[in-house]
Amino acid sequence: MGETGCDAATAEQLVELGRAFRALGEHDLDEVPSTRLLVYAAQLIHGGMDRVTACRVALIEALTDDQQTAAALLEVVNAHFA
Repeated sequence: MGETGCDAATAEQLVELGRAFRALGEHDLDEVPSTRLLVYAAQLIHGGMDRVTACRVALIEALTDDQQTAAALLEVVNAHFA
């Protein structure tokens, strides 16, 4: 939280999202989100960006360029930030 400035609830949601993506990584992703990517998402959120948009920009676009995989990851993001 110190590096990102985000609140504890947002940090916890991002940690859970990272776990969910890592679980999918065994099946659909070549790479899983690093802690650094989660920090970038938190910084974007703290800066005022919508949570879903921040995760799409910082995580999904960094992990895949496949549209179907990106759509599936976006569903996971939406589930975590609904």
